Amino acid sequence: MRGAPGPSKAAATLVFVPAWGPRVWGSVGPMAILRFIAFLLIVSGLMLLGADVVSMLESGEPKMRSIQMIWDLFVQGGAEAFVGWAQTSMPAPLPEGIATILSWPAWACAGVLGVLLAILFRQREDVYD
Repeated sequence: MRGAPGPSKAAATLVFVPAWGPRVWGSVGPMAILRFIAFLLIVSGLMLLGADVVSMLESGEPKMRSIQMIWDLFVQGGAEAFVGWAQTSMPAPLPEGIATILSWPAWACAGVLGVLLAILFRQREDVYD
């Protein structure tokens, strides 16, 4: 039965190859999600900055949108209701601090928070060596 068709004596070896490369701690999972959130915050900060620049060019005077103004675009009176709730249910220094944070420029808050998250949760090569 020499030369008969069929499987040869040197059988092929099956080797498992993962579809997306080696899993490194931080490349998938919570670290990647936080890096994506940081990216979204940076992009939203840049979009808000661009909207402020366009508004300044149109009106000819400086105009900065605060977090409270952006919140009011989505929910009319939501920021005022939150400040009112904070004044009635939180101890003395917190409502003033919340009101101060709501008056900050929206682009700066989103952008700075995004940059800080991007720095904190960056993918570092020195950890894996």
